[in-house]
Amino acid sequence: MSQERAQQLYEHVTALESQYSEILRQEAMLGTARREAISAAETLRGTAGGKALEALVPVGAGLYLGARVDDPDRVIVDIGAGVAMERDRASALDHVEAQIKGLDVALGNAAEQKRQIAAQLQQGRQELEG
Repeated sequence: MSQERAQQLYEHVTALESQYSEILRQEAMLGTARREAISAAETLRGTAGGKALEALVPVGAGLYLGARVDDPDRVIVDIGAGVAMERDRASALDHVEAQIKGLDVALGNAAEQKRQIAAQLQQGRQELEG
């Protein structure tokens, strides 16, 4: 293998390693978002019944305010672009379940990309060694 070809291959492998690291980071972020969405869905299911409940509202820096939620069947949902709207519990639950499905698809896509890049990395490394 020529020195020029070896240099090109080395640069290609380095770029693939960078892509692989980025996908790992994306997978971690997607996994965190998925766990948060699942927790939100479980909370919505667990507070059904329309009875008032006590809650802690995080205000930052590890501080919380005690609050009373008089109507837990009304939920404020962030719908994107800095816009939030009030929805009933069922609609909010549908919204978060759709998010979970979207995150599952994104995680599957990331896993497939990771597999493809890993195969290319292995091939590139073998070619560099051989």
